[in-house]
Amino acid sequence: MKVYKKRLRLLIYPKFQLTLLFGNFLLMLTVLGSVYFSVHRSFENLASNGVKAGLTSDHPYFQLLTYQFEHIAKNLIGAFLIGGALSTVWMLILSNKLAGPILRLKGYFQNLTLYNYKTVEFRKGDFFTELPPLINSAFDRVINKTKE
Repeated sequence: MKVYKKRLRLLIYPKFQLTLLFGNFLLMLTVLGSVYFSVHRSFENLASNGVKAGLTSDHPYFQLLTYQFEHIAKNLIGAFLIGGALSTVWMLILSNKLAGPILRLKGYFQNLTLYNYKTVEFRKGDFFTELPPLINSAFDRVINKTKE
């Protein structure tokens, strides 16, 4: 008896899933840009306050501002990369659980057009778990009614 390994497919409905991933990426990029812009403006304000206070351009205050800004910028980019990776994984899992039931229903109805009636079933953990029993009982009723 052969045992088949189930192959993990992350993109089961690529158009839908890639649209979600791209939208999520744009949203994250917008947040990163907004935060970066706000931090940059804050440091520019601090620098202009130093100039107004009469500090020379080689004063340690400006060196500290430069160091702090670069440190924050690196941390923002690092947080964006880590957050982006985690968000991508989460979106792939979530979109898989959304797209899976839709694809199963599509296959189910394609089988029905070939008069190949089987009960519809979703995977454990999929969304819309209330649909299979509802669809199966409706088709059972239709089939039993046509036999009468």
